[in-house]
Amino acid sequence: MRTKLAFLLFMTGTVLGLGWERSGSPQFKITISTQKPVVQLGSDVPIKIKLTNNSSQELNTSANISDLTGVDPNYSYEARDSRGSPVKIKRHEHPELAFGHAIFGSVKPGESVTTVQDISRLLDFDKPGKYVIQVSRRVPDPKNGVLVKSNKIIITVTH
Repeated sequence: MRTKLAFLLFMTGTVLGLGWERSGSPQFKITISTQKPVVQLGSDVPIKIKLTNNSSQELNTSANISDLTGVDPNYSYEARDSRGSPVKIKRHEHPELAFGHAIFGSVKPGESVTTVQDISRLLDFDKPGKYVIQVSRRVPDPKNGVLVKSNKIIITVTH
């Protein structure tokens, strides 16, 4: 009986600790912004990503950054044109030969970490126009990782 009770308490604590706090809100919040809402065709498209830890535990923000794209692979980057069509992901020749580098980090409860990602190295902004950008990140839960989405911003690409 004690073994079953201990197991039940362990599993309950594990589920509560992975992804959701007792309040029902996700462990973190993602807010994106840009200081360059208008960019020239072919230039960098930098976005600022702020991850705020809403949990009572330290969150691991380590990443292995590919030298091809230079973006944090823990995030999913989505861009849609003015018709709502997704922007294509850039193809890189021989991605299996690419190197990368590790970045280690964590965010304490109640604190935030901000990074700048040049999404033009990952997404193909090949036409002038307005693009809606959104970033998401999965809560690290081996069984049911919840997807946390950021706000949306608009980037305008000109000639």
